[in-house]
Amino acid sequence: MNIFGRWFVANVAGMTIGLGTHSFLAHGFTGLHGNTMTPAQWIAHIVSFGWAAAIIFLCQRKSAPALFQSGVAPVFRASALATLAFLGVWSLVGIPFDILTAFLAFGLSLGLALRNRTKQAVLALAATSAGAGIVTVGSGLPIAGKLMAAFGGGLAGDATLWTYIGVVGGVSSGLLGSFALRRIVANESAAKVKVAAG
Repeated sequence: MNIFGRWFVANVAGMTIGLGTHSFLAHGFTGLHGNTMTPAQWIAHIVSFGWAAAIIFLCQRKSAPALFQSGVAPVFRASALATLAFLGVWSLVGIPFDILTAFLAFGLSLGLALRNRTKQAVLALAATSAGAGIVTVGSGLPIAGKLMAAFGGGLAGDATLWTYIGVVGGVSSGLLGSFALRRIVANESAAKVKVAAG
């Protein structure tokens, strides 16, 4: 499988697993919430979304290890940035802007982890990830209530919605992000040729 196939699979797997498990970790132990959360619910959300963001980042990085920095520091940065974006925006303006901001943070974290980081590459990854967020939220908002109700509401309905966000977000991110990845790979190849030519 070439790099673009690995990228697509990594996005679908990472987002489906990461965001699909977020609901169980965030709401399974401390319960569902409304417009406010208890301290225990905040802690559960910090842990669960940090976990989800780390899984997404690790899967994406694994698909193209030559392009991205190794080590744990980029993973912690990706996890912290996405969690701060998601929960910060949720506390200020709520749904769906929290999800949109989280997708932007996913792409930004990936861009910041590039070995040969350029402003254009960071912006391209952030923009395509944000675009995936828009597709996901745009397709999910009209059916969210029905989707949750179809699975009985409560935790099962919430988990179904987050799994939907993960699958659609992963497919969208995998497809849209491949455009940014192609440009990054092309620029890397051109830079190597230039260095070889002296």
